[in-house]
Amino acid sequence: MDLKEIKAFIVLSEELNFGRAALRLNITQPPLTRLISKLENKLGVMLLTRTTRKVELTDAGMYLVNEGQEILDKTEKLEKKLQKISQHKFYEITIGVHGPSLYSAIPQIISSFTDQFPQAKINVLNLQKPISASLLTDQKIDILFSTSRLKNSDVSSMTIEQQPLGFLINNENPLSNKNKIQLTDLKGETLISHKKDGSLDFQADFFSKLEQQNIHVEVKHNKEGESCPYMVILNKGILLSTHKMAFSIPNTTFIPLIDYSKKLQIYASWNKNNDTEILQIFLTFLSST
Repeated sequence: MDLKEIKAFIVLSEELNFGRAALRLNITQPPLTRLISKLENKLGVMLLTRTTRKVELTDAGMYLVNEGQEILDKTEKLEKKLQKISQHKFYEITIGVHGPSLYSAIPQIISSFTDQFPQAKINVLNLQKPISASLLTDQKIDILFSTSRLKNSDVSSMTIEQQPLGFLINNENPLSNKNKIQLTDLKGETLISHKKDGSLDFQADFFSKLEQQNIHVEVKHNKEGESCPYMVILNKGILLSTHKMAFSIPNTTFIPLIDYSKKLQIYASWNKNNDTEILQIFLTFLSST
């Protein structure tokens, strides 16, 4: 489904007449009829009911009108900002990426933004240390991608991606033979975690869940400069992870966790008082991807 199809359908929903809608779209009626039929076939739903006397929207059609108009509005807003930024020669934005956020759609989003805004200078910082809202409030960076929703009244956030959790397991561990893992399977296992002063929210939440259910595990923290996946390769324990983070790590297997509903959240966070034009453009770009 593309913007041309959405626009044509919205015009038709306003006119409820193929002839008048075709006139507004500056096409003849047969191509419009074919476009709508193709759209219905593509979506697998009826968007309209047609009789010789009238055309009416189905429930699916009304839903598409509402959602489609929102998409068109966002696209128009983005186009206006694109036109505005194209009038200037230089923009600079600093983006911080923390921990597991690297293993998400964020690198592709940044790359796509760079392609669309070649005149903007993008500074990307790979943040290793524990993050805090001061990175944004002190304007050290413009936007932060992380697995933590920062608790600060001056910071706004949006969820960019959610990833199901599971475990990265050394192939010599008997758990690696399972197709799925339940919480009770973890009893007596050694779970690898980032060192205490750099622990990740999703790990802390999971350990709290185990404690609530009286599932005893040993927790082994990584040392300074020691990679948690590397500890799994050495068979020092198993690691709460996602499939994207666990991809292509040798001598290991990723097994999904089935009875834990929480997912790894990837957030974008920014200083709501930062009104620079490039940040506003980037946020509009984010919301439209």
